Amino acid sequence: MTGFSSLSQMVLALRGRWKLAAATAFAVAVLIVGSCAVLPPRYTATAWVVFNNRGSDPVADKNDNLGFSAYVNGEVDLIGSRRVFQKVASDPALLTDPRTLGQQQRHQKGRAPLQDWLIDFVGSNTTIVSVKGVRTVSIGAEFDDPKWATTVANKIAKAYLETAVDLKTAPARQNVAFFRQQKSERAADLTVAQARLDAFLKETGMTGLEATSDSDEVQLRTLAERLTLAQADQAGSAAQSSLGGIDTAVAAGKISSPVIQQLRSEITGQSAALRDMTVLSGPNYPAVAQARERLAELKNQLGTELGKVADGVRRDTVAAGRERTQIAAFAAQKRQFMSGTAANRSRLKVLTGDVARAQASYDAVAARLGDAELQSAVQSPNAAILSPATLPRGPSFPKWPLILVLALAAGAVTGVIVALVKELLVPRVRSPIDLQALLGGAPVLCDLGA
Repeated sequence: MTGFSSLSQMVLALRGRWKLAAATAFAVAVLIVGSCAVLPPRYTATAWVVFNNRGSDPVADKNDNLGFSAYVNGEVDLIGSRRVFQKVASDPALLTDPRTLGQQQRHQKGRAPLQDWLIDFVGSNTTIVSVKGVRTVSIGAEFDDPKWATTVANKIAKAYLETAVDLKTAPARQNVAFFRQQKSERAADLTVAQARLDAFLKETGMTGLEATSDSDEVQLRTLAERLTLAQADQAGSAAQSSLGGIDTAVAAGKISSPVIQQLRSEITGQSAALRDMTVLSGPNYPAVAQARERLAELKNQLGTELGKVADGVRRDTVAAGRERTQIAAFAAQKRQFMSGTAANRSRLKVLTGDVARAQASYDAVAARLGDAELQSAVQSPNAAILSPATLPRGPSFPKWPLILVLALAAGAVTGVIVALVKELLVPRVRSPIDLQALLGGAPVLCDLGA
């Protein structure tokens, strides 16, 4: 027989060689189960990381898009990168852990340094799984020691967060160094420009306000206004300097003197009372004489107070004249200064502009430095450990129900294949079709077993 022309031939062949198929299936199943039983059990500890860069739902992102998927894929690549495993392998607590040394004794081949071996060993036994539309990633570490697997899974998650922060802040730290140097250079330029301006001001006696286009004109106009006011004050004080002028000014309310106002009121009242008493009692009555003396006393007090106010007004007149003279002299000096400082004003504008530009450049660099320092101080990545790894409840390998099913399936398939191959190599006649095939296609006239 060179092959099977129908399914019924294969069934007949398997029925005839069922013992061989069963023996083969049993042997294969026993071999698989025995091999799994000999291998040490392995335990998987899983830590969960959630990406919280956007969205309010920490587990499911209902608005997933291509950009976010690319971001998650990039973070998954970062978790499985050698840089993360290097950070894990450089952890002193892990390097000195007795379980780590036990793993090295059982699994290391060759004499590579512990840290180099640990990078490859941890990386080859770590599984990172992400699902589209879910903002969580699982980090599974599978080893034959459940406690060490739990430790490694948690350290990988922690190392990823630290690496993410390092990658985010490393450019900012470089910018900090650059802008600090730039700030020092800009500060030196500002110091030089300010020194030149100070030396020029000291040499010329200018104040620096002359750099503006109209500062001197504004000062001159202000002086002219003050001079006009001083002249008006002096003229008003001169007009009020006489005693009558003082009395008129007080009566008109131009000079405020409560004492004079009170004396004037008392004099008016005393005069009216004296007139009434003179009419009723006569001019020689004692009370009338006393009232007359009181009125004279009040008038003397009024004269004294008016004299004091007049002296004050005269002093104000002298002060106003002195102020007018000083303002006029200062205005004349200002005009003379403005006429002789045209070149210095131009030079002052140049130096003031240099200082302003140096200050603006320094402020800009200082602001950029502040931003870079703030970015370099960030210590929170766009991810967090959602659930740290805990001690596995049972081994992840071997899973006996699954192994038994796979062993039986593999044994059955192998037994069928062996039985069919045996039938092809050592054929037997089991049907008229087999006999016809052996006779080269000659017709079968009758089947005695039918």
